[in-house]
Amino acid sequence: MRRTIQRALQLSHICRSTTSQQNRCRLVASTRSINGIASLTETEKGKTKFSGYYAGGFYINNVQVPGSVMAYSDLYMMWKPRTMEQVTPASLVFLELIKPVPEVLVLGCGAEPAPPSREVQQYLASMGIKVEVLDSRNATGYFNVLNDEGRVVVGALLAPDPTAPLPEVMPEIKEPMWERAPLASRYGKF
Repeated sequence: MRRTIQRALQLSHICRSTTSQQNRCRLVASTRSINGIASLTETEKGKTKFSGYYAGGFYINNVQVPGSVMAYSDLYMMWKPRTMEQVTPASLVFLELIKPVPEVLVLGCGAEPAPPSREVQQYLASMGIKVEVLDSRNATGYFNVLNDEGRVVVGALLAPDPTAPLPEVMPEIKEPMWERAPLASRYGKF
């Protein structure tokens, strides 16, 4: 189980939606295998909601997310696959960590729907997960509807244009400056 968790964390950047009065994304933790965990505010009770898409990625809770995305009811992750050929059981290992097991996987295939490989179909069938294969544009809306209904749903959506450039390096997390001594020496006591 621990290896599964470590593998899932290596494959993604995890973001969780929470309810708060502030409407901004902030980085709250970092490890070697995760570039950042972002806590997002959302007025709709912490639900993940696709608010749009563009050639290179998606807008989730009004935050631009580059590349492919895997989304759950209250969190989302940047997802490594860019094409349907790259979608493998190993890239879907996150599904093993979710409790309860999702009823439906909404698979957004990019610009055009394409069936997943037989290996992926067998993997999902062994877990008892139904698959809805759609183009990514329609998959965003379908995920939102199922999530709003309270269904246990996961969206695995490929960016519409797999050749769109992605940021090479995610920004580093900078801890807040808690030491006041350097400031006090510059500006006097506060």
